[in-house]
Amino acid sequence: MKFSKKHIAGVIFFLASAANAETLLQNIQVRAVVPSGSFYVNALEGWPSGPVQIGYDSNRHVFNHHHLGLRMKNSIQSGAAGGKIMARLAYPPVMRGVRGQMSVDVGINTENTDVILGTTPTLIYEDAAGDEIMGHLHIKVKDAGPYAPGNYIGTVALEFDSVL
Repeated sequence: MKFSKKHIAGVIFFLASAANAETLLQNIQVRAVVPSGSFYVNALEGWPSGPVQIGYDSNRHVFNHHHLGLRMKNSIQSGAAGGKIMARLAYPPVMRGVRGQMSVDVGINTENTDVILGTTPTLIYEDAAGDEIMGHLHIKVKDAGPYAPGNYIGTVALEFDSVL
């Protein structure tokens, strides 16, 4: 079997291309929610679909807090045991920038509770009748600084669980 110069050059080009191939990895955060009419934690105006702005008051040199109204309910196990909801952060929230980072506090308050969330589950709702209650999620920069000028970005990963 005879090979032409074009055929040999094509094979060499293919082998050289394969040897220099690059791999690009991309992580994509995915989420699915299977709703239950008996258990929910919903933002009053919907969960933010993009970054929320934590404003900076340049007169007082402090960061503003971001507040989000919440509706929550757990009537899955109403009665003596009562409905309960636990919340936690998947990891400590930090906003990072080119010149540094800022720790973030995330808290939830209702008529009956006012907690700062961490990575350990914390009780945020307890109602024996399993009725809907209102609350607030608040996100704020933890420390006063000083911080270097620039843009800072991070993620707050919340997890809510019914207590069975």
